[in-house]
Amino acid sequence: MRYLLIVLLVSILIAGCGSNHKTVMPIPDKTDNFFIGEIQVKALGDVIATQEDALISPAFEPQEKIPLTFPHSYFDFEPINPGTIFTARYVKGDGNFECEPQPDRPLVVTRGYAKYRMCLLINPNGELKGFSYCDYPGSSVSVSDYSGLKLNKTKSYAHGSVKKEILYNGKSKDAIKMTYREFTNDMARPAFYQDLSYELSSPMIIGFRGLEIEVIEATNTMIKYKFTKKSIL
Repeated sequence: MRYLLIVLLVSILIAGCGSNHKTVMPIPDKTDNFFIGEIQVKALGDVIATQEDALISPAFEPQEKIPLTFPHSYFDFEPINPGTIFTARYVKGDGNFECEPQPDRPLVVTRGYAKYRMCLLINPNGELKGFSYCDYPGSSVSVSDYSGLKLNKTKSYAHGSVKKEILYNGKSKDAIKMTYREFTNDMARPAFYQDLSYELSSPMIIGFRGLEIEVIEATNTMIKYKFTKKSIL
């Protein structure tokens, strides 16, 4: 009986492989906040300058732990933990996304005769609609027990993506402090950072890699400024 249940589930998964689906291609995203002449105000620790050159895909993230089970099944799945990002890799004919889990947190069958790497089926609103067998694109198993469960929509970054930021670190005696940092690929942690210090003057124009910022007011808790020249950091 146990063997038959496993064969039945795999058969259902494989049977769905012919479903109409297409690959979700990463979308170029080039943005910055270098609005020349516009006065901006940021608090201590805030990002005052940001520039992104990325390839992004739709993605979904749970905010609470989600246990996953099949009723009356011998399969036992790893739960989905908060912070796990599922990146859309296919969109099916019914509009649902087939989402790939992070490589370091795969959703797999942990009990039974075999282990299968599982993806999630999520609609554009973030509602969980079922599972997909990752090695058979387009396969699906609906799970009505989770029809009310919703994941937050976010974005994932493809390899080669770069984000650059300048943070305000406050005022110290006769200088203001900043930090420059770069994120690459998945943007999980800075790949490079550099501490910056600028002596106070009046008027105060600071520059970094061709970017120019006029500091109107600076305290240990806030900075008021505007960009006077933009560049590629």
